[in-house]
Amino acid sequence: MQSVSNPNVYAAGDAAATDGLPLTPVASADSHVVASNLLKGNSKKIEYPVIPSAVFTVPKMASVGMSEEEAKNSGRNIKVKQKNISDWFTYKRTNEDFAAF
Repeated sequence: MQSVSNPNVYAAGDAAATDGLPLTPVASADSHVVASNLLKGNSKKIEYPVIPSAVFTVPKMASVGMSEEEAKNSGRNIKVKQKNISDWFTYKRTNEDFAAF
């Protein structure tokens, strides 16, 4: 997050050209690394934790960790499970026709 062309310039969050998604937890993690590097020298590198994200639309969407494709390509023995949960009260009260995981 240190500028390549000017070592006195740092960026974090959406302004930084990093592998992190433009999400608040990523910007927060970036800011901790930038602050540490400003105060203690450029000794810390970002290690992004697993970042959850959610989009509150109809239908709702969320993700955390690997995608299904990444998990399958990782060589791990995985199971993919799906379930229709549109009969749950949470979705019935908002009159949503479809909900699943």
